[in-house]
Formats: sequence, structure tokens, C-alpha cells
Amino acid sequence: MRTLALLLLVTAVLTGCAPSDPGFVVPADTVATGAEDVLEEQVGTRPEIDCGFSDITVKEDKKIDCVLTDPTTGDRLKAVITFVDVLGTDYQISMDVDDEPLK
Repeated sequence: MRTLALLLLVTAVLTGCAPSDPGFVVPADTVATGAEDVLEEQVGTRPEIDCGFSDITVKEDKKIDCVLTDPTTGDRLKAVITFVDVLGTDYQISMDVDDEPLK
């Protein structure tokens, strides 16, 4: 697995939800869109990232499995997003992307 130099500071926009010790919840597409934004800025093309449809509880060091689609080749790659530096409703993510496409 290669590690992308991706750290994304995200301020979660939450309605009626407060951060707590067990974590806080964000929609999967919010995490995916944030990662897409940063990758587009870093590499110049926007990948498609799919992290499913379920809401995600944000906690320090929590990992979620996503699929990254390379816009130039159409290859689908496993991408693991890890939440780091979680402070209140602010968090950063790091992402590891497999070198080999999914079958």
C-alpha cells in the first residue's frame, strides 16, 4: 500500500449534533468529498471516492474502507481513510491507497 500525503482539515457541519467522547457522526459522502477536494488540489485531477452510504462516527485512529476511482484510467483502488488529530468537530484524515486495482 502506498500512502498519499493527504492531510485534510475538515470542520464538520453538524445540525443538532454535539461532539462527545464516543465521537461524532458525519455522512460518508462528506468525508469522501473532502478527500476528493484535497486530492484534486494536489494532483490536478479529481478522483471519485466512495465510502458507502452509512454515517460515520469520527474517532481518533478510526479507519474506514473506501474505493477510489482514478479518473484517467478508470481503475478502482482500495483506499483506507484514517481519522487523525480529532479535536471537537475538527479532524484531519490520512489515506492509504493500494497500488493494484480491485478485481
